[in-house]
Amino acid sequence: GRRQLLAVRIEPRVEPRPVVGEIDLRARIAHESQSLMHRPRNRPPAPRAPRLKIILYVDGNGILSVFLFISMTGPRGVTATTDTIVVVTGANAGLGFETALELARGGASVVMACRNPERAEKARSDLLARVPAATTMVLPLDVSEPESIRAFVREFSDRCGRLDVLVNNAGIVAVPLSRNSVGHELQLATNYLGAFALTGQLLPLFRAGGRARVVNVGSHANRMGKLPLDDPNWERTPYHEFKAYARAKVALLSFTMELERRLRRSGSPVIALGAHPGIAATEIRRHSPMLTATSWLGRC
Repeated sequence: GRRQLLAVRIEPRVEPRPVVGEIDLRARIAHESQSLMHRPRNRPPAPRAPRLKIILYVDGNGILSVFLFISMTGPRGVTATTDTIVVVTGANAGLGFETALELARGGASVVMACRNPERAEKARSDLLARVPAATTMVLPLDVSEPESIRAFVREFSDRCGRLDVLVNNAGIVAVPLSRNSVGHELQLATNYLGAFALTGQLLPLFRAGGRARVVNVGSHANRMGKLPLDDPNWERTPYHEFKAYARAKVALLSFTMELERRLRRSGSPVIALGAHPGIAATEIRRHSPMLTATSWLGRC
């Protein structure tokens, strides 16, 4: 029989102009990524060896998608002085726990800001089992709830008094439609609004000198999303869990870039950074069938 040859050519996409009333960050990200993601550091990064995996996927409509996965292996480590105070949200599991672990191993005092105190205390015990000399504490925080954020800031201020690094890691992915106590769609509230409110209330506590940082854990899903400013909470638009996730990440990256711009303009020593961790096999994916460990994407 006849053979059909399928050729795939990857070319730069020409994006349409953004629609009025929406935030589309693609062009701005391309323009500002160098200054945002690669601020000068005091030491060169440790050498890491990349590993590339390419997957071709054809869906039921015959549409071909090309997925490129790059994993990095090699030396890792964090160095911090013993008086460095770090807050990591969502530190009881997944990327948040690993971040807290490495920071504690590097010498920082780590505040594990978590929604579930029981799970957070178990995670703290696991961390101390690996780093017995670590200085850590657990403070309750539900980043989707404004009152919980205010209570956390009050308690943190009373107990610690100052801050060096804030890692806004807590997040959810592709959950069914739900809202927080003040009516905001939950992915937007958790992945963006909480980080925005927490950062704003903690900014006065950052130490004047040193290497103060705000690190917002984002996702390349922002490239697939837009933020309609006339309906950010899906009150009129039919809800789609993945689009809602991408929308929240657009908002978070927009906030990160604007925060960094304002910090630089004001002469603040604080640096705002965005971090894309890639796809990681953590429990955050438990609500999405597409990301479960047995799915084709989850196995990547």
